Amino acid sequence: MAENLNYYWQSEFDRKNREAEYNKLQSDIENGQRHNSTKEKIEALEEENANLKKSLQYSRSSLSDIEEYYKNLLTKPFKEIAEITGGDFEKTYDEQQTILGEWMVSQRAFKEIAMKQVK
Repeated sequence: MAENLNYYWQSEFDRKNREAEYNKLQSDIENGQRHNSTKEKIEALEEENANLKKSLQYSRSSLSDIEEYYKNLLTKPFKEIAEITGGDFEKTYDEQQTILGEWMVSQRAFKEIAMKQVK
C-alpha cells in the first residue's frame, strides 16, 4: 500500500511538473507571439512614420511652390492678376478702375473750372 501511495505521490508530482512546464511553454509561446506582434506593430508604425515624413516633405515643397507662385503673381500688374485669377478679383478690379476713372474725370473737371477762374 505504501508503494501505491508513493507511486501516486510521484505520479502526481510528475503530473504537476509536466503541467507547470507545459504552462511555462505556453506562456513562452504566447510571449513570443506578443513579442512578434509588438515587433510587427513597431515596424508598421516606423514605416507609417517614414511615409508621413515623406508626405510632409512633399507638402512643404508643394507649399513653397505655391508660395513662390503667388509671390510671382503679386509682382504683376493688377490687370494681369485679374486676367489670370478671374472671378471676384477681376470684378473688383473692374469696379476699382471705374471708380478711379470717374474720379479722374471729376478731378479734370475741377481742374478746368479752376483754370477758367484763373484766366
